[in-house]
Amino acid sequence: MKNILIPILSSIILLSGCRKNDLINADYEISVDETFQVELVSNPTTGYTWKWANGEFTTIVDSINWTYVADAPDLIGSGGKEIWEFRGVQTGIDTVKFEYSQSWDAGSTIDSIYLVIKVN
Repeated sequence: MKNILIPILSSIILLSGCRKNDLINADYEISVDETFQVELVSNPTTGYTWKWANGEFTTIVDSINWTYVADAPDLIGSGGKEIWEFRGVQTGIDTVKFEYSQSWDAGSTIDSIYLVIKVN
């Protein structure tokens, strides 16, 4: 029993010194005014594109650029990737949600991605 109790107590002591935010694994960790890019596989010829679904509720980052890069620009219907660029605007931790859908059909979402962002 003593052999089991020591590792458990050690873990509790180590974790008690950590703040809640120190324990969160962020997909992206940046500083205020720093930028990062998110690349999402896409094929807009199908009518589907990525949208930032919770942008109006996210306060720690702002989208500053969006572009599409085709894998084979000379081949009609080829896929590619959407590149979203964000900038940290205030410290905190939040989740950015992307939805892959057709803009004219509210029920057409076929994929969602959640990214945890931490701005120091």
